[in-house]
Amino acid sequence: MTRTQFWRISDEYSKSQPPTEPQAPVNSVLWHQAAEFCNRLSQLEGILPVEFCYVQFDSAAGVRWRQKPNALELTGNRLPTDDEWEIACRAGTSTIRPHGDAATWLHKYVIGNHIEAGPVAVGLQKPNPFGLFDMLGNVSEWIHTADSDAATEKGIRRLRGGSA
Repeated sequence: MTRTQFWRISDEYSKSQPPTEPQAPVNSVLWHQAAEFCNRLSQLEGILPVEFCYVQFDSAAGVRWRQKPNALELTGNRLPTDDEWEIACRAGTSTIRPHGDAATWLHKYVIGNHIEAGPVAVGLQKPNPFGLFDMLGNVSEWIHTADSDAATEKGIRRLRGGSA
């Protein structure tokens, strides 16, 4: 998800300027912002609110988000589960990386030595066999973490790929 894609779908679209580095991946997003984004995307697609996967609640720390207990059964947009992310990343392969076990081709698929400069534009490296770019390297992605796996109301959530 590029910064421009995220900005255009957010509530800030009409209130703020376009992001700098529009083709860079969106980063520094909190889990609850990702959940809110999924609901917003569902809304824009005309999905009924009853099918949204995340719900707001008030806490001592302010308004927060959590997934509905039946989120995996709903039609709204949501973050991928750990297994879904793994399948998407490996793209049908049985090797440790979608391009094989050897590190020989790593530089063609993974952005990994730009840490000082920050995230770079998406899609500069080769895609995996499913056509997905940047599953390894660049930035991390939030995944759908079961509430039973989240230790607190703030929600300890998991990341995959990227810089995780």
